[in-house]
Amino acid sequence: FFFHTKYATTTTASTSILVHVEPTKLQVVDNGCGIPKDDLALAATRHATSKLTSVDDFQQLQSFGFRGEALAATSLVSRLSIVSRTSNSTIGYHQSYSSSATASDDAAAATLMKPKPQARTVGTTITVQDLFYNLPHRQRSLRPTEDYQKVLQLIQKYSMEYPHVGWVCR
Repeated sequence: FFFHTKYATTTTASTSILVHVEPTKLQVVDNGCGIPKDDLALAATRHATSKLTSVDDFQQLQSFGFRGEALAATSLVSRLSIVSRTSNSTIGYHQSYSSSATASDDAAAATLMKPKPQARTVGTTITVQDLFYNLPHRQRSLRPTEDYQKVLQLIQKYSMEYPHVGWVCR
């Protein structure tokens, strides 16, 4: 999840990325171009991507993967939410996802949850709360200190790869 989210933020003109790590919460905040309101409902559905709009886009693809796959998988085992605002919008929008939003009938589930207006500057905030809340045996395997160290090491590597982006991990 973090890898895909990080790459999504570095490919959308972000100059600042904040990663906030807590024992039951991971939040990634960027100041990139944001996700359009109409795309929010489908952002965590399987096989979703905003990187391709036509077959010709495959020739221009400069990505490590599709963030929709990571978000879809994450939404199955956590409480996932996205708040985003684009530069051509005066307000941001909040979208929550649950495991039901990535069920077999993605389109039907997604239409039930409309994005709600929320104040935000241009960019995107992705929040993962209660990771593995529905898988207690996996939740017990989480090690907050070790997990934080792994995220921090990853951010340090990415900060070397993307020196034009300001990185903060806390």
